Amino acid sequence: MNKRIKIKKMHIGFIICFLIILQLNIYSEKTDIIAETGNYHIPIQIKSLVSIDNITINSDSDFTTYATSGNGSEINPYIIENYNVTTTDSRGISIRQTNEHFILRNCYVDADNDGIYFSYVGPFTAKIVNNTIVNNGNRAIQLMWIEGCIIDNNTMQKNNEAIYTREAHNTTISNNEIRECTSNRPVFIFNSNNCKIDNNKIYGTKQDDCIGLRSALNSEITNNRIYNGGMYIEEYSIDDYLLYNFENNYVNDKLHGFFKGQNSIIIDQSIYGQLFIFDCSDIKITNQNIEQVNYAMKIVGSNSAEIQNCYLAQNEEGIDIQKSNYTFIHDNGFYNNVRGLELEDTFYIEIADNIFQNNENTGISASSSEMNYVLEANITGNTFRNNRWGIELYTQHCIQVMNNSFEDNSETALVIDESDNAIISNNVFFNNSIGIDASDLSNCTINYNKFYDNLEIGIYFEDADNSTIRYNIFLNNAKIIDDLNYAITLDYLSEYNKIDHNIFFNNSITLSSQARDEGTENTWYDAFLLEGNYWDDWNGVGSYYIYSEGDPIFDHYPSSDTDKDRIDDLEEIFDYGTDPFYNDTDDDKLLDGEEIIDYGTDPLDDDSDDDNLIDGDEVNIHGTDPLDNDSDDDGMNDFWEVFYGTDALVNDSAEDPDKDDLTNLEEFTYGTDPFNEDTDGDGYSDGKEIKKGTDPLNSSSYPKFPATALALGLTIPVIVLGGGTGAFFYLNKKGKLKFLIKK
Repeated sequence: MNKRIKIKKMHIGFIICFLIILQLNIYSEKTDIIAETGNYHIPIQIKSLVSIDNITINSDSDFTTYATSGNGSEINPYIIENYNVTTTDSRGISIRQTNEHFILRNCYVDADNDGIYFSYVGPFTAKIVNNTIVNNGNRAIQLMWIEGCIIDNNTMQKNNEAIYTREAHNTTISNNEIRECTSNRPVFIFNSNNCKIDNNKIYGTKQDDCIGLRSALNSEITNNRIYNGGMYIEEYSIDDYLLYNFENNYVNDKLHGFFKGQNSIIIDQSIYGQLFIFDCSDIKITNQNIEQVNYAMKIVGSNSAEIQNCYLAQNEEGIDIQKSNYTFIHDNGFYNNVRGLELEDTFYIEIADNIFQNNENTGISASSSEMNYVLEANITGNTFRNNRWGIELYTQHCIQVMNNSFEDNSETALVIDESDNAIISNNVFFNNSIGIDASDLSNCTINYNKFYDNLEIGIYFEDADNSTIRYNIFLNNAKIIDDLNYAITLDYLSEYNKIDHNIFFNNSITLSSQARDEGTENTWYDAFLLEGNYWDDWNGVGSYYIYSEGDPIFDHYPSSDTDKDRIDDLEEIFDYGTDPFYNDTDDDKLLDGEEIIDYGTDPLDDDSDDDNLIDGDEVNIHGTDPLDNDSDDDGMNDFWEVFYGTDALVNDSAEDPDKDDLTNLEEFTYGTDPFNEDTDGDGYSDGKEIKKGTDPLNSSSYPKFPATALALGLTIPVIVLGGGTGAFFYLNKKGKLKFLIKK
């Protein structure tokens, strides 16, 4: 009996164990699906998934096909859960034109187009919770014409975009994790007001608009963490920008700085990963280091901002400034961005001493809406190196581009379009594809620039008129063999331009001319001075031919010495380093030719003998030798003699014109005035002070008083009589007041 019971118990135990093992095997087949990417795994944590090709709900009656529970009411919504929707269909889950309440949760979605798509769903009826949405060809979640949807605690990975809303007001997006979107805009909220985006983690790829906002007014963006990207916002008016609120967000583990409607702001600690500044004034931003975001700084409707000593690298844009006036940007570095600095509808911008290097597109781009120019902008002293374009200027008025260096830019160094009254001066354009590309330009001045080794064209004019190109150097441009390019090209719409007093050397070496003019009434010489340009291939006789497919065009007055200083222009450039456009390079009142040919002085040094007299004054006024600082070899330099009035051309070192017992040479040695016996005015002659060991240049230093007076400890000077004589009161040993005259 007991034996049978034991055997029976053993059978029952065996059966129970078998069932447990079987259940475990079944459970393990249906449990966690793991999505692997790179160095991390995301457990989806969905149990007992039911595979299905798609979920399509086009009316309230369709809910019962997919819902596992609920009746569609607010307190008992339909529950659609635990589906594995892996499909090649356009959309994985599509819900449209419904009014019932529902929750979509714990699903895995992988579709060719949109993972989850909602449109025309009743207000505040939909929730998307705890789903994993991966590998969708378009968007993980797309909401259209819906209100009050909640997107919470979902994982989205390897989609083209993660979340896109349009006309989806009052949407809440919270506690989601988004990775590896193939587009540059993981989350984009468009025409959807009053949204809340809170406590999400979004991983971009490099410079993504991880949270993009446009016409999403009164939205709140809080407590989010963004990596390898930043936040994007674009609105039509400053008032719209002010309707947003950003708080406690982090970008690349640094605080997202959000300032609106504030005055007197100082931002000098490098704690920010991105800066938004709206409707502020009197702003100073220094010492920021911002990398790998979409916009390092976005400044809108803000005046009197100064941005200095910031390092902005590997961003979509370094700084974006809109509708802001009186901005000063200086001593910053813009490296490896797509665009360095972008300006739109601004007034008075000064951009100085910055470096724009290795930017994928443009160093600086400035544009304006029609009839709303960027006015009075100064771009000075900057370096533009190895960008695609150095500067692009569109619809500008009175802009100055001066003293900049443009080097190794793969396209055009300076593009200027639909602009007037620009001054482009004293810049260096070296080894770019094109130096200046100007179109629809008028009344501009391009002067004192150097165009060296640009591959295609130095200056290209398209529909440009009434502008002046003067005092520029064009050297080794249009170097590509068999390419029909020139140092300067004017197209057929360009007219009434003046091109004179420029130097052309070794440009377009395979062509018959170094310049091309297809326009009308352009002049290649100064009609008043009858002076043209320097052409190194001019044969010295007659006019110089300018290439044209129409009527022949000539420079009728070519020159070899533009500044008339008797030195050939090329010798000035290559041999002497002097200015071929200015005949006195060092401003010493001697022409460069006089210095080089006549006097042998240095044309780059205004004082060749370092005696503090400029060379021209020595030659023309004093008659001294500009190469000898002591023309008469009397031991006293020319400047000292000229300053004090001794004869710089006669040896007068032994004379003593002020009778102070010091010769001129001694006065030179001691620094005293040879025509004033008492240089410091202390009543003692210079010679007396030197003899007594006091300082003849210090009125507080003079020979000591009589020993009796010093012993009593009191002297009272009454008057200085001159000639080294003084009168004093003093106390004698008996305490009586005595009077003393001492010489």
